[in-house]
Amino acid sequence: MNYIIAIPAYNAEKTLPQLIKAIRDVVQVPILIIDDGSEVPVNTLNLPNDIILRRNSLNRGKGYCLRSAFAVTRELKFTHVITLDADLQHDPAEIRKFTEPAEDIDIVYGRRSLGGKMPLHRRLSNFMTSLIVSLIAGVKVLDSQCGYRRYRLERLNELTFVENGFQFETEVLLRVLRAGGTVSPVPVSTLYRNEKSSIRNVRDTVKFIKLIIRSLFW
Repeated sequence: MNYIIAIPAYNAEKTLPQLIKAIRDVVQVPILIIDDGSEVPVNTLNLPNDIILRRNSLNRGKGYCLRSAFAVTRELKFTHVITLDADLQHDPAEIRKFTEPAEDIDIVYGRRSLGGKMPLHRRLSNFMTSLIVSLIAGVKVLDSQCGYRRYRLERLNELTFVENGFQFETEVLLRVLRAGGTVSPVPVSTLYRNEKSSIRNVRDTVKFIKLIIRSLFW
């Protein structure tokens, strides 16, 4: 498996250097950062010179960044991409969990515990969205919102995605599963550090509902 690590980053100047160091302490593989129009540009941070960097001139959303990351990694001829968030919610020490499952699995997704440090509203949201995705796709999905994932690019190349925001991670699950693809969970830690979330509950819930309705007609 020839894989790269991709990190969408927006205003993550306080956490990104620590994250990169932690990743490099575990694996020595290429790292791609998609800077989503951060107020402090990523290229001004003290990061290793071999980091692959792409920057959006405007803030376009997490889904847009991930779609851009997939395009870049395809150009660079990687077979798989492992995605982490930039806010230290994903423990780099667990990266190797994502390299162990069979290479032909289309999406390996992190499964967090719904207890512990996860805020109550996140638990409820994750439970409901995972249940809805499972019912629509006909495949049990245990954590539809975790961004800690491994994607097989050959499968993604066959599909078209349109979501630009956080809903993208639901869209990609639905499209892959509806196309007959395979997914598999791996257990990951639940890390919350009282950081400010970019998720806007009401607006993003409405977008999620619209995505689910559209998916019924795919």
